[in-house]
Amino acid sequence: MRSSKDPFEITTAYDYNDLGQQTKNTLTSAGGSSQRTMTWDFYPCGARKVIAAGEGGNVASAGTISA
Repeated sequence: MRSSKDPFEITTAYDYNDLGQQTKNTLTSAGGSSQRTMTWDFYPCGARKVIAAGEGGNVASAGTISA
């Protein structure tokens, strides 16, 4: 996992699979009081499969992308 922090103290953490494709992106507010996470899944051919975004414990599917 890699992460970066901007001048406003907002942290972005990135997670990757074994192929180097980004599978997760988590934004954390300054002070850590809130987070937003987006996750991706991929077809074996490498095309993006599912995009999901969650706030807190809620996760909602935002759509799919066809190969």
